Amino acid sequence: MKTIKVGMVGCGNFGNFHLTNLLSIPGVEVVAFATGNREKLLATGKRVPSARLYPDHKEMLEQEPELDAIVVSITPYRHGDLEVMAAKRGVALYIEKPICVTMEEAERNLAAIEQAGIITSVGYQGRYNGEIDKVKKILENHTAGLVVGKWIYSVPDLPWWRTRAKSGGQLVEQCTHVFDLFRYLFGEPASIYTVGCKGLNPPQPEADTEDCSYSTVAFKNGQMAAILAGCYLDTTKAVGDIGFDIYLEDSKIEYGFFTGVKYIDQSGTREVPFEPVYHKLAMEAFVSAVRDHDQSQIKSSYADAVKTLAFTLAANRSLETGTLVQL
Repeated sequence: MKTIKVGMVGCGNFGNFHLTNLLSIPGVEVVAFATGNREKLLATGKRVPSARLYPDHKEMLEQEPELDAIVVSITPYRHGDLEVMAAKRGVALYIEKPICVTMEEAERNLAAIEQAGIITSVGYQGRYNGEIDKVKKILENHTAGLVVGKWIYSVPDLPWWRTRAKSGGQLVEQCTHVFDLFRYLFGEPASIYTVGCKGLNPPQPEADTEDCSYSTVAFKNGQMAAILAGCYLDTTKAVGDIGFDIYLEDSKIEYGFFTGVKYIDQSGTREVPFEPVYHKLAMEAFVSAVRDHDQSQIKSSYADAVKTLAFTLAANRSLETGTLVQL
C-alpha cells in the first residue's frame, strides 16, 4: 500500500481535529505543517516530531516536492494562492468549508484545479453520514411538503467570524452545512429570498453580520424549504438547534446534525442515534481517492462546493438588496 504524504496548512482547533483523524488512518504520513501562528505551529508540531514546520504554505510547497496532499484548515479569507499553487504542483487538496468568500476566487481556483486534474475534497462531512443516504432514498419514494433547516446556536469565539468580508457571515461560514445537505437531498436551487436582523448580540468592533436570518428557497425540482439561522444563543442557558425537519405526506423526519435522526409516523417514533464520526469517514475517503486517483470516491468535490458557495452568497445578496435572487 502506497504511503500518502500529507502536509497541513492551519494548526488551530479544527486543523488538530483533522490531524487526529489522519494519524489514525493506515498508510498516511504527515510530513509538514504550515501556519503563520508560531505558537500554534510549534504546539502542533510536537504531535508529529518528524514533521517539518513552515511559516506559510508557499514555503511548504516549495520545500516539500514529494507531497501527495494538503489538508487546509484556515480562515476562508486567507487562502490566497494556495489552491492554485497546489494544483500547479499536482498536490491533492482537502479543504475545510467555506472554500473562500467570493465567487471570483472560487472560479479562479476551480479553473486551476480542473486544468491540473487533481483530487479535491471539501469539508461537507455530513454527506458521509450513512443516515443521510437513507433519508435521500426515502425522498425518492415519498412526497416532501414542508422542509425546515436550522442552525441556531451561539457566536463562535473567533475574532474574524462576525466580519462578513472575512467569514462570509453565518450563512456562508456555518449554516453552509444546511445549504449543502439540502442541495444533496433536493438538487439545485432556483431562487432564494432572505431577511435578517441585528441587535441581539452585544456590539463588537467590525461586526457586520446578521444575528439571525430566515431564508425561503425554491428548488428546481419544485421543492420548497425554509432555512433558519441564528448565532445569538447563550448556550449556558439555551439549547441549540442544528439540523432539519422534513414533513412527508405520511410521516416526519427530524434530523440532528450531531445527535441522530427520528422517523415519526402514527405507529410511533424510530430513533437512530449517531456519533459524528463522519469527519473521519470523509478523511478516509479522501486518502483512498488520492491513493487510487479516483475522484468518484469523494462526495463533495471542489467543483460541487463552488455551487454551495454560490447558494450561500445568493442568500447574502438577498439580505443586502432585499430582493428575491435567482440562481
